[in-house]
Amino acid sequence: MFDHGRRFPVRFPLNLAMPTRSLRTTSLLGVGLVLSALAIPLLAHAAMDRRVLRAAFRFQQGLPLTGPSQELLQKKLYDCGPAALAEALRLRGVVVSSEEIERLAGTTVRGTSMLGLQRAAAAVGVRADGMMLGFDDLHRVPLPVLVFVRGRHFVLVTAVDGYVVSVHDPAIGRVQFGRAQFLRDWHGEALVLQGGSTL
Repeated sequence: MFDHGRRFPVRFPLNLAMPTRSLRTTSLLGVGLVLSALAIPLLAHAAMDRRVLRAAFRFQQGLPLTGPSQELLQKKLYDCGPAALAEALRLRGVVVSSEEIERLAGTTVRGTSMLGLQRAAAAVGVRADGMMLGFDDLHRVPLPVLVFVRGRHFVLVTAVDGYVVSVHDPAIGRVQFGRAQFLRDWHGEALVLQGGSTL
């Protein structure tokens, strides 16, 4: 029979202290917490309205803020040229999407060439000439004019008032630059749309 009065010894491990985490586990936990803390502001940025982000970028760069507009902005990292040309054509009353200009210009993930943009403009019935211009030439050519800045980005000059250049940047919208600041980024490359009027 089973003897209820007899007790069996219960054996516990000799080390009753909490097991310590390895240095690697602690380091990984710390890195995870830091990455989580960094991700929260990024997620907040992603949820913000695009106009707020554009205004914050302008403020950070020391650029003047401008009012809301109906201008076309680029949708990808590499479609600044087609977006700038689509905006230039829109200002002239020719409605064509930047996606159509991408197709006509042969845009790739490496971007669009000036020659490709010239061919796209011709395909929609607008003559465009690639030129090397000086700052004073911007007062004489038909506006808007596409210019190539920083060796990698197309923007649209919409007005020149003395030494102030108004620009439609397809990445951020409307911006104004002083002559010296503009000339730091622009070295004369331009695509001039013919038959326009000086704005």
